[in-house]
Amino acid sequence: MEAPLEGSLFEVPAEHGVRVGGSRNSYIDAPAATATQSELLQVLVGGPLFFFYREMLDDAGRLIYVGRRHIAAARRRFNYDIASLSAVHPAGQYVHDDTCCVARRIGGEGPALWLG
Repeated sequence: MEAPLEGSLFEVPAEHGVRVGGSRNSYIDAPAATATQSELLQVLVGGPLFFFYREMLDDAGRLIYVGRRHIAAARRRFNYDIASLSAVHPAGQYVHDDTCCVARRIGGEGPALWLG
C-alpha cells in the first residue's frame, strides 16, 4: 500500500474500513536516558525521559498499532482536563480520547524526536 506521509497515521486505514476501537496496556513511565537516547534527544545520560507505550485496537478488538515513544521530560508538560464526572467508567477507569492529554514543548530548543 502506498500513501502520503502527511496527516494522521489512522487516516489511510480508516479509508479502508479500519476503525480505531480503543487501546489497552497503555502506560507512561519515567526512565533515565541511555547513552544512545541522550545523544539523539540532546539530554544528559541519566537525564529524565518520558516513555509512552500504547497498543491500539480496531473496533473488532484486533491489534492495529503499537506505539513506543521516548521524549525529553524537561521539554514537555502534560495538561489534562476531565470533562465531566459522567465520563468516569463504573469501574473507576477514566474513559477519554487523545484530545484530553496533550504534550506541549515548555522551553528550550531540541529535537521533537520519538524513539521506537
